[in-house]
Amino acid sequence: RIWQLFGSYPWAWIAKRDGDRDWQTEKRYPLKPRTLWKHWQDAAIQIDMRFGTLTEYCMLDIDHGSEYLKPTTIGDLKGALETIGLARAVTLRSSHSGGLHLYFPLPEAVRTFDLAVALKGCLKAHGFEIKPGQLETFPNVKTFARSWLGEFSEYQGHRLPLQPASGSVILNE
Repeated sequence: RIWQLFGSYPWAWIAKRDGDRDWQTEKRYPLKPRTLWKHWQDAAIQIDMRFGTLTEYCMLDIDHGSEYLKPTTIGDLKGALETIGLARAVTLRSSHSGGLHLYFPLPEAVRTFDLAVALKGCLKAHGFEIKPGQLETFPNVKTFARSWLGEFSEYQGHRLPLQPASGSVILNE
């Protein structure tokens, strides 16, 4: 199930092992389902994955210290997203730092870029500012690439939920 949810783009996955200061992007080979499962269960490694062409979820990342990390503001964020049909969220503490990830599961796969544009437009129309360290959307509206020149851009990766020793837990109200 982890692969079904997060394995749509196995390239350029990101890992941070215990003792490492920085996250490392692995571009030499794609992640395989069994390797994702192994790493996801390993408390000594954290895994980030990127979005592919289609997705069955989106996520908001509200970091610890963000002006948006207040119960009333989180309610306002959820209310804003209801206007584009995102009515239910699964709320998780993202890590030991105390930030939040709000996952919005979708009933079927949708085009990732279309969802990214809808998220950004909706939040902006409701007065929210998307910026690192405050409020981020996943999928993000990725950088324009000139494919006719061989350019390619990828969506930002996000930490997978509920990894052992990550501090990620499901929250209730």
